[in-house]
This record gives sequence, C-alpha cells and structure tokens, in this order.
Amino acid sequence: YCVIIGDVVPSILGVEDPTAGQRALAMTLCSLFVMYPLSILKDMSSLAFTSSLSCLADVVLVLIVLAETPAAETVAAAGGFGEVLRGSVIKPATMFSGLGAMSFAFVCHHSSFIVANSLENPTKERWGLVTHLSVGTAAVMCVSLGLAGYLGFLEETQGDVLNNFGTSPSLTAARVMLGLTMFFTYPMESFVARHTIVALRYGEEAVHDIPDKRRYVITTALYLVTLVFALLVPDVGLVLELTGAVSGSFLAYILPGAMHLCVNRADLLRILNSHGYAGSYLCLACVKLTEQSVLGEAGGGSDAAVVKTRSDSDDALSAQANPAVAADGVVELGVAGEGGGWSGSLRRARALHQALEPYRVSLVLVVFGGIAFFVGTITTVLGMFNQGAHE
Repeated sequence: YCVIIGDVVPSILGVEDPTAGQRALAMTLCSLFVMYPLSILKDMSSLAFTSSLSCLADVVLVLIVLAETPAAETVAAAGGFGEVLRGSVIKPATMFSGLGAMSFAFVCHHSSFIVANSLENPTKERWGLVTHLSVGTAAVMCVSLGLAGYLGFLEETQGDVLNNFGTSPSLTAARVMLGLTMFFTYPMESFVARHTIVALRYGEEAVHDIPDKRRYVITTALYLVTLVFALLVPDVGLVLELTGAVSGSFLAYILPGAMHLCVNRADLLRILNSHGYAGSYLCLACVKLTEQSVLGEAGGGSDAAVVKTRSDSDDALSAQANPAVAADGVVELGVAGEGGGWSGSLRRARALHQALEPYRVSLVLVVFGGIAFFVGTITTVLGMFNQGAHE
C-alpha cells in the first residue's frame, strides 16, 4: 500500500517522473498523517465508512481504466486476439509468481472472523451473503481490470497499470481513487496484524480489550516496519509477486487444507493404517503435521486443556483403529500390506485414493500450495537478481 502511494501521489501532484526522494517523501507524509492515525483506532467497525469509500473508489477506478485502455488498438497491432492468447497464456518462468500475486488479491481469510464479529447480526446466512457478494464482486472487478490493463499494453504492462497511462483529467481521477483505496485499506490490514500479534503474544482473550499503550506500540512498530520496506523496495510488481508467493500460497492454499486435515487427524490416521500405510512416510507426515497443530499446549489455561484433551482423544482413536499407532501418536513400523509387489501396491493405492475422497480437495490444496510457494519464491528471487544485473 505504501509503495503504491509513492507511485500515485506524485503523479496526482503533476510530477511525471518522480525521483526516489520525492516518492519517499510522498510515502512518508501520506502514511504518517492519513494511514497511521486510522490504524490507531481500537475497533475495526470504526473503519466501516472508510471501507465503503474504498469500495466505491475501486469501482470508479475500474470503470476509468476500462474506458481509457487502448486494448483494441494494441490487440489489432499484435495480430489479433488469437495471437495474443498463443503468446501469453502460460509462461512457466513467471506462472507461479503471477498465480501467487492473483491469489493474494483474494486472500481475506485472515480478517474473516474479525469482520464477521463486527456485523450487527452475525448469523450464518448473513455472513454467507456478505462473503458471496464481496468475493464475487471482487472477482469481476479484478478480471475486468486485469484484462483491460494487459490487453492494452501486453508485455509492457507494469505492476501498477496506471503507470502505463499518460496524464489526463480522467486518469488523474483514477489515481486519486487508487490513492483513496490504499489510504483506507492499509488500516484494516494493520488492524488484523495487530490482532494476530496480540493473540499470539498475550492470548486470544487479550484481543478484546487491548490496553491503549500496547495498541499504540504495536501499531507504531508495524507502521515503521512497513514504511522501511516500502522505501527499500519501490517496485510494486515485485512486492506483489513475493508476498503472493509466500503469504498468498500459505493463506489461500496450504493453511485452509492443512486445518481441515488437522481437524480430522484421527480419521486420516485410521484410513492410512487400515490400508497398510502405517509406518510409511505418508503416515508419519500426517502425524507430525497434526502434532504441530496443537498450538495451545504451551499457552496454559483452559484453551490449552481443551486442545490437549482433543489431541489425546484423537491419538486414542488412532491407536484403537490400528495397534501400529501407539497412544503417544508415534507410528510403529511393520504393518502388513495387502499383497506384495507392484500389484499389491497398486491395489492399496487405489483403495486409499477412494477412501480419502472426503479429503482430496484439502490434500490438493496443500500440495499445490507447497509447489506454488517454492517455485514462486524461487522464480521471484531469481527475477530480482536478473533485474539487478541488467540495471
């Protein structure tokens, strides 16, 4: 958000090619006097009005880009839409970096519970309506803006597509809308980050009544860290790719799938054991993964007791399902499989595939997210080095 502010504000003020110092000054002043004070607020519901303004600004921004994009001329000059598709649909070198950036655009898991609790009447039906409308609208707007931007400039498209356009009253208005969106979105993300830090450090109950001093200290520290990184990394495209590869992969794919698997850990172990996979690396990975999910044990208190009780209960169920799993959750080797050789292995694998049907989506999410994380991070870092070498 700070990086985009550095791109947008100088252009709004009429500076066509801002220097690094001008961008840094714009980022520092705007974030200090607008974004930081909003981040200090105690309750996310206080940001309801600014959030509405931000959504309205997004709609206006997309409409302006759709009206101003030179997509028709660019596609015609490239030989038609078919030629554009053939040359730009899949690029292995940057596919996972781009996928991470797109996934990060839809990552709202971290604020879901907070937003749901801020509803006046947080029923399941109302929360479902909010999520479907918000995510659906965001998808339509993202696809529209992405297509208009890319088809207008193809390989020359920059991370901030407004940097591809010239200056005109409508485009200045678009930059103002983008600036407003950044101003009003950053405080919401800062609020979620503060909430998470307090919950991890002081316990979940402490987030409901954060002392003023603690709130000021954590919010200020978060602001300074983000500002420093924004000053050091001025390329918004690089920031989106890196945060998408890391945060997007974990929040959008790995963690949701892993949480579902951890909640059903006993059933997973029972399935693996009953199909002759006790002692295998797959079963051991499942045990280790679910052991790490018991996060409350070190915190003490009633929450830790509840988590510990459930953990012990799950281990007991797994041990009952197959004697190869001891009461402490450690897998013992030596369970006989269903036949030997390749034929027996194929039969077990086919049966296991059918038995894991309730968990296929979660397993695919975890595996795909892991691939996206490693490949996306590596390609983004290599791109950074290549860009630095060319400069």
